[in-house]
Amino acid sequence: MTKWQLLSLRAILPFIVVIQLIIAGGTVYGLGYLFPQIDPVSARYIVTGAVTMTLIALGLTLVPQHIAQMKQKETFDYLWSLPIPRVVFLASDFVVWTAAVAPGVAAALLIGSNRYGFSLDMTVWAVPAFLLVALTSVTVGMSIAHLSPSPMLTGIITNVVIFSLFLFSPVNFPVERLPEWLQAVHKVLPIVYMADLVRGTATSGIVDDVGRAALAVGAWCVATTAILFVVFTRRG
Repeated sequence: MTKWQLLSLRAILPFIVVIQLIIAGGTVYGLGYLFPQIDPVSARYIVTGAVTMTLIALGLTLVPQHIAQMKQKETFDYLWSLPIPRVVFLASDFVVWTAAVAPGVAAALLIGSNRYGFSLDMTVWAVPAFLLVALTSVTVGMSIAHLSPSPMLTGIITNVVIFSLFLFSPVNFPVERLPEWLQAVHKVLPIVYMADLVRGTATSGIVDDVGRAALAVGAWCVATTAILFVVFTRRG
């Protein structure tokens, strides 16, 4: 299944990798121009925010749009007919898309630490944390795509999501800067916890409770995986 996914994406996958590299590096540099002076804490928010955005964009934009195209082409009719567990499709999709976004994550960390002059101070939990964030974003994105009644609506939702992430999500800045009602919304959504999980394992001095962030992201991962399980098993 992973080979099939790679072959089906062979024409666009190199472009996706390049675009992810450009977005990651551009975010690190571009956000820096919004501040007249970059202190060490702001620099850490910018760099870890770029990493978080790269991982989240993987699942909430690329994956849903790809699934929408597959639904239009009725590719799932063929996939569901194969004599393999349908969870294999989820696993192979995660492997392929995570591999595609990995260079962008590495670029954001390396470019950012060099651009703003600080050491990363990554813990041994950084890679598992990044994978959990990526997996959760993929399962959320797949849930959106499979529950959406039309590919066009999927595209609209993903565009609204990515717009909201850049402007109204505490990825590149502390959540305390948001209005209280929006802070309350983010206590339910997984975005702030994803950002905290990346920040807490890639650098130090910003996030106090990494365990809470990991539990929240893990809960969202389990919930959306359960939704996908129901969707996959109900489709004939």
